[in-house]
Amino acid sequence: MVVDVAGETVEYRHSETAPVIRVSATDAEQADWFDLGVTVEIDGEQIPFQQLFVALAREESHLVLDSGTYFSIDRPELDQLRRLIEEARDLTDRESGRLRVTTYQAGLWEELAALGVVEVQSERWGNAVGRLLAGEDADPPAPPAGLAATLRPYQLESYRWLAYLWDAGLGGILADDMGLGKTVQTLAAVLRAREYGTVTAPVLVVAPHIGRGQLPRKPPGSPRAKRRRRRADGE
Repeated sequence: MVVDVAGETVEYRHSETAPVIRVSATDAEQADWFDLGVTVEIDGEQIPFQQLFVALAREESHLVLDSGTYFSIDRPELDQLRRLIEEARDLTDRESGRLRVTTYQAGLWEELAALGVVEVQSERWGNAVGRLLAGEDADPPAPPAGLAATLRPYQLESYRWLAYLWDAGLGGILADDMGLGKTVQTLAAVLRAREYGTVTAPVLVVAPHIGRGQLPRKPPGSPRAKRRRRRADGE
C-alpha cells in the first residue's frame, strides 16, 4: 500500500495545562458602549475563539488545534465562558460580529473577570463599573456647595441615587408624587456634576407650570433663565 503525504505532517501533542482566559473592555465609537474582548490561550498559543465556542456548544470533550496541540475542554471555566459570551451576544447586534457591553452589564463583566486575567480596561469603564459594583451606599455625596436650598431626608436620598447613576454613566427615572421636590433634587444633581466638571454645557430643565415656583431664581449654570421665564409669562 502506498500512502501519499501532502504538506507537512503534524506532531500531535496532548496538553494538560489549564487554558488562560484574557478579557478586555475598551472604549467603543458609541459613548454608551464598550468593546468586549475575550481571548483564550494554552501554552502560549491562542485558541481560535469561534472554533472553541462551537466545540463547547456541541459539548465535545477535546479540541485539536491546527498546530497539533489537543486538550480537554471539559472544564467548568470554559463552560461558564460560553454561557457568558452567549449572554453578551444576546445584548448586541449579531451582524456587527463584535461583542459589546454597557455599564448595565457590570455583573456580566465581573463574572468574566473572575474567570481569568483582565488584560485591558479603559479608564472610563473601570471608573463606571467600580462605582456600580461598590453600591449606592459607598461614599454618599453631600449636597453641592452652591445649592441654595435645604434637602429633606427623602430628597437627599433621591439626590444621592441620581448622583450614583450619574457617576456610573447610567440614566434613570426619578418618579414621585407631585410637589415632593423632584425638580430641586434634579437641579442638585446637575449642580454637583457642574461643580465636579462633568457638565460644562447649559442644561435644559423642562417643568410644568405649577412647578415653576419651585425653581431657584438663578438656576445653576443658566443666568438667563430668569429673563426667559419673565418673557414666557408676558412680563
